[in-house]
Amino acid sequence: TLTQVSRYPNTINPGAMQRLFVYALPLAFIATMPASQLKTGFDGQMVVLGLVWALVFFVIARTFWRFALRHYTSASS
Repeated sequence: TLTQVSRYPNTINPGAMQRLFVYALPLAFIATMPASQLKTGFDGQMVVLGLVWALVFFVIARTFWRFALRHYTSASS
């Protein structure tokens, strides 16, 4: 599964796989970047990328929430 891949440091993957797991599927970003930032120091690009991912997922969650509220029908009344 994909979560098994994110258990290992992203540096063991080839270059294309590293970019895939950091930018396209943020598994490695979520799993390994916080520890990497503590170990190697502050990287502004990764902080900005984290904020962008947070905003993207917030918008997706908010959109789905509104969709679900518009289509909600009570089961008991």
